[in-house]
Amino acid sequence: AGGLFSGTVAADTTYHVFLIRKDSDGSIDAGFDTSVSAANIPTGYTAYRRIGSVITDATSNILAFTQIGDHFILADYVEDADTTVGTTASLVTLSVPSGISVDADLVLTSADTNAGAILLTSPYTADTAVSAPYNTTPSHVVTTKGNRQALMCRTNTSGQVRVRASDAAQDYALYTFGWRDSRGID
Repeated sequence: AGGLFSGTVAADTTYHVFLIRKDSDGSIDAGFDTSVSAANIPTGYTAYRRIGSVITDATSNILAFTQIGDHFILADYVEDADTTVGTTASLVTLSVPSGISVDADLVLTSADTNAGAILLTSPYTADTAVSAPYNTTPSHVVTTKGNRQALMCRTNTSGQVRVRASDAAQDYALYTFGWRDSRGID
């Protein structure tokens, strides 16, 4: 089945990659599952370890990447947001695996027309208003018009981060270019 434990390849889907061991003879194989716990592992296999996760695009192709240890670097930046945010926080879903929490590599840009700041935080941290002098910790803030900042932020298991602004309507764009996945080591 093209390496899948079950089903067919779907668009915009996370596939977790597992090494598996056959119970009867100890032989090793590998495969993909949409379940982070290998719920669809083939019959006759009970030992498994997740060694990474990949995501497919809108045409069901795996996004091209280079892996260096726990760092997955996308071949091309993916624009995950190009919109307006206000003083109420909103969650943005990134082009990173879901089902696990990762440190996403991002570029956050603000429009030339922005007067205030944009705050990006992990959903695991307390939500907080953006306030001067824009040094809320732990957070990432773009403070000036037309600014562009590379940063890393921890996602929730839905692959989301939190964005909010200091003013009612701030234009921003958010690009994903990779993630760090401990692959069960921690």
